[in-house]
Amino acid sequence: MRALLASLMIVGFGTSAGANDSVVMGAGTASCGEYATAYRSAPSATDDLFISWVNGFISGMNTSAIFNDLPAKKIGTYESHKQFLHIYCDAHPLNDVGKAAVELYKSLPTTNPKK
Repeated sequence: MRALLASLMIVGFGTSAGANDSVVMGAGTASCGEYATAYRSAPSATDDLFISWVNGFISGMNTSAIFNDLPAKKIGTYESHKQFLHIYCDAHPLNDVGKAAVELYKSLPTTNPKK
């Protein structure tokens, strides 16, 4: 499992642009097809890596929304994020996981957390 995670990070789930001008880093830069391939080899480890990235993305989007006086989204659950990612990536294997995370975020209901 550790070897898979290390290889995922080394093989290219690093950045979507050059080292000095990156705008996205980590598992979100992998294509949905790459996610599916990794999942077939090690389902649990792959989901842990990718869903952790998606959860961080959603938390970051919510933080930005709150600081900009915009409505935040209800986070949902690990299982609901996993289900969304599987369905989205099966339908869009050439899109990256970051795009899946954006679509997931857009689909979440809004909430009004206290500052």
